[in-house]
Amino acid sequence: PVSVLLWMQLHQDVRSINHQGQNGYTTAFLYTLKNFSIIYDSGNWLSSLRTMVQKEYPLELRDNIVTRNLMLMKDKPFSSYFDQICKAAMRNDMVSINHRICAFMASYFDVLFAINRIFHPGEKRLVSFALNNCPVLPAMFKENFDELFNCGTTTQRRIELLETMFNAIKDTWLAIRNQEK
Repeated sequence: PVSVLLWMQLHQDVRSINHQGQNGYTTAFLYTLKNFSIIYDSGNWLSSLRTMVQKEYPLELRDNIVTRNLMLMKDKPFSSYFDQICKAAMRNDMVSINHRICAFMASYFDVLFAINRIFHPGEKRLVSFALNNCPVLPAMFKENFDELFNCGTTTQRRIELLETMFNAIKDTWLAIRNQEK
């Protein structure tokens, strides 16, 4: 009730007004706010919040999401998700490898949706959502996902695919930035 409403307001303010990115799923709540059905809204509080998220996706928010999550994925020396996956592979720590791949994917999709200036839909059916809603996709998008999550793919091949996927999404981002100049 009231505490939930205050949390919603704070979250919306941080993302839409202050343009802060986070570690994956940055705009998932804004997607919900934009798309859910309002059943009861005494004082039109939710309606006014929804009006704020109907505006054009802020470029500053996009840039902050992309910068932060590319850094987390691989651009941060010594402690990126990619580095953590490689270290876990050297230890043959499958739980850690899978945990860090999930974090990498959370950031990957945050970047992808930000590049396309659409709110993150949450964690379900992300590949099909991207294929249906993102006009800009990195090279070999679907093929890389299909191979990455194929049960027969080795750990070493997964690492190679993650590097390929990172480079493709970063190249996509750089191409967009160059077009804007």
